[in-house]
Amino acid sequence: MQETRLAGRSLILAALLASAAWFVQGAAAGPKQRGKPSLPRRSAPNAPAYREHEVVVQSVPGVSGAQIAALLGGRLLEQLRHTADTYVIEVPGDAVQAAVAARQLPEVSLASPNRLYQISDVTPFNPNDPDYNLQWNMRQIGGPSLWGITVGQRLATGPGSDVVVAVIDTGVSLDHPDLVDILVPGGFDFVNGDPDPSDDHGHGTSVSGCVAAVSNNQLGVVSLPWEGVKVLPIKIFDAFAFTTLAAVLDGINFSVAQGVDVINMSFGRSAFFGPDPQEQAAIEAAYNAGVVLVGASGNGRFFGFSFGVGFPAAYPEVISVGATGRNGELSFFSDGGPLLDLVAPGGNDATGFDISQQIWTTAFDPFFNENFFAGTQGTSFSSPTVAGAIATLISQGVDNPALPPTARIEDLRQLIKSTATPPPGGPNNEFGAGILNVAAALQSRTVWMDVQNPIKSSITPSFTDQFLARIRQPSPVPLLDFNQFSLFRNGVDVTSFMDILDRAAGIVRFQPNSVFRNALGVNTFNLTAVSNLNGEVRSLEGPAVGNIPARFFSIRVLPRTEISGLKMFSVPYGLHPDGNTLNFLMGNNLVRLARWLPDQNRYAIFDIAGVPQESQASLLTTDAGVAEPPKGIGWWARVVRPTQIQLLGITDLAPTYEIPIKRGFNMVATPYPFRIAYNVLSVRVGLETMSIGEAVRRGFIHNALWRFEGTRYTFKLIPNGELIPWESHWVQAFRDVTLVVPRVASSGLVSGPTASA
Repeated sequence: MQETRLAGRSLILAALLASAAWFVQGAAAGPKQRGKPSLPRRSAPNAPAYREHEVVVQSVPGVSGAQIAALLGGRLLEQLRHTADTYVIEVPGDAVQAAVAARQLPEVSLASPNRLYQISDVTPFNPNDPDYNLQWNMRQIGGPSLWGITVGQRLATGPGSDVVVAVIDTGVSLDHPDLVDILVPGGFDFVNGDPDPSDDHGHGTSVSGCVAAVSNNQLGVVSLPWEGVKVLPIKIFDAFAFTTLAAVLDGINFSVAQGVDVINMSFGRSAFFGPDPQEQAAIEAAYNAGVVLVGASGNGRFFGFSFGVGFPAAYPEVISVGATGRNGELSFFSDGGPLLDLVAPGGNDATGFDISQQIWTTAFDPFFNENFFAGTQGTSFSSPTVAGAIATLISQGVDNPALPPTARIEDLRQLIKSTATPPPGGPNNEFGAGILNVAAALQSRTVWMDVQNPIKSSITPSFTDQFLARIRQPSPVPLLDFNQFSLFRNGVDVTSFMDILDRAAGIVRFQPNSVFRNALGVNTFNLTAVSNLNGEVRSLEGPAVGNIPARFFSIRVLPRTEISGLKMFSVPYGLHPDGNTLNFLMGNNLVRLARWLPDQNRYAIFDIAGVPQESQASLLTTDAGVAEPPKGIGWWARVVRPTQIQLLGITDLAPTYEIPIKRGFNMVATPYPFRIAYNVLSVRVGLETMSIGEAVRRGFIHNALWRFEGTRYTFKLIPNGELIPWESHWVQAFRDVTLVVPRVASSGLVSGPTASA
């Protein structure tokens, strides 16, 4: 009955909202419904764009790389193995100029400088709010990676005071449980002329949730800021979503007088009527006072026509925001044009009843005086998302207070535009600069730590797995100095034991050894870094703050036990030199290994306590063809009694790992400590690399992956099956080839029929 009642009142609300389409922008896009993906990241600033003296050239068929190098006065560095007629050539001059010159040669099809790419990410941080799973919008704009910094890494220095966003709207439900803690006193109702900005419509409550709904409070929804951002409610619309120019002027000027940092304006009027001089004067005064103004572009396309970005968003002082749908597509109602700055999630549900395509946020029903959560859509909700993003960035200290007020605003505008995810083909009138990417914006202006190994809160059997991190900062000057960063393990300073692998890139590593190993059980790591640009300090560890729990970066070391019996065995780690023998690994317990040698058509055997002890079957074998045995190769192991493994191992972080296999049957294993789906492997035959499916089709490899399960063999055929850590598997090749294993974990057992023999 409750759902039926809501559906009825949603239709009533829709009719009311549609009548005020040009003013309350989110309203026209459809009724509210009640219920209870990773984007590309931009390169860090100041990173070189290409290798200074290298070009990548594709020649016309029949022309060699050496010939091209001679024509360019350079030397051949490399022939690409998997791209036909393509070479890397070192040139004496600038790579860009050399590429331009190369394109003029009749022997050349294509030429480019050898451009540089990089990835940057942080451990995502997900909230405990129960409706977060409905908030695709948070993931579209990089929320989890943003929280990995603002929540997962403590900012020890910063502005130190709350950033206030004035929401000029229909008011706010002052007792909404997901908003009450972020509302600041001092709001005003310009409809009734009193200091009680209570919402009697519902729109302002939903907008406020998009700005700064309380996060990680086990209630409702999440927003971008988890701390440091507040909302000042300013009511200028009545219960029927109508207002006047006088109320708009008062709302803007009052907000400025209250000292707010950001003003959100999820309302507007058609661009057809042009600017208003008084409205423009109020906007200019707020802008000159250093207040960031954010406005909704409008929902005019909802009616089938559009005159462009509406006012007040169309004023040059205002950051104008359009809307996108769940898949990054332009919302069917979103106004655009040359005055549009960027877009952010606003929903894209033409039916008005598909909550999976809407923005899930806080809601209020004035008819029943009820707080709840609902789906809605419109540029009304993309605008406060950007306002909340800018407030979050300010709270993290990314703005430059030394700049004049208007220059500071333009710096923030340029920041969110330059880090937005651009649409295909580049910026345009529908998407502006692109889709808001608040994580990329923060990463480009702050110190943060990209911990590449280990994975936070992971469990490992290794006592010596490496701690590898990249300390990033916006300054091009290398940060790495022993006075600028530190690492504590279990409360002990181990900074002096760290290696600086790449000073310019900020890559550091701490490698435990057999003596200085990680402890059994929980191990905590606290990496701190100080920016040489502004003294900002980031830390992986920090106390609880508000709804943010205490922050710890920890792993758990739990040894693996091999039960007795016969098994196909592997070790998915590189072994530390102090622990790379079978005697050490197995604690001198009785174990015998047997490794199949396909080129000799026999087993080599290594007995830990007796004979034979053939070197080809030991963990130190040098004829496996892989860089660091025993990764990627397998054995039969007979374990006499349950054995706790003493693993001094290092996780391989390479993006791919190559395992050469011979004609016939081969014992192979995953080189990574997680499952790898068999169908993601590639096969290299000579200089050609192909999918494993293509290799099967062309008769280079059999399509079965065999596994021994205690008493019998089972097998799965491509595309099913997976390589399982600590186990080995049989594969059959019909000629000598190389398996290329990507570092991509599968998400559990691969489906598909299993056959046994």
